This record gives sequence, C-alpha cells and structure tokens, in this order.
Amino acid sequence: MKYLRDPLTLVWLGLCVATVLSTIMSGQSFGSSRLSGLIVLGIAFAKAHLVIDHFMELRHAPNVWRAVLAAWIVLTFSVLGTLLLTSI
Repeated sequence: MKYLRDPLTLVWLGLCVATVLSTIMSGQSFGSSRLSGLIVLGIAFAKAHLVIDHFMELRHAPNVWRAVLAAWIVLTFSVLGTLLLTSI
C-alpha cells in the first residue's frame, strides 16, 4: 500500500475520477446543456493542469514557466467557455 502515498499515483487516481465524473456530467443537464458543457470543459482543463504539472514535471520548472502555462490554461478556458455560453 506504499504506492498509494506516491503523489503521481494520487494524481493518476484523481485523473481517473475526473474522467468518470466528466463522463457522467456529459449526460446530465442542469437546466442548460451549456452549463453542463462548461462544467465538463472545466474538468478537462483541471485535468490538463494536473498532467502538465505532474506528468510533464513542470512542478520542478522555474516559476515563470509554471505561470505561463497556468495563464494559457485560464485564457484558453475563458475563450472556449465564452464561446460555449454565447453560442446559439
């Protein structure tokens, strides 16, 4: 059970849970399919952050690179979220 304390194992389990959660959420509708889509998009970008930070080992990189990629995630999510919410 020692492997369950490994951060990469915990992140991998979190990614698995997020994948199952986003699959379930994609079939749900909370008054609007746009809101469901926004939730699934948010889960996808949270997963992207975890992959970049842990599996690409950006957590050991200089803070400038971490900030650049975090800004990229936030900016891309904002643009796609806006397009999703304003689409017809």
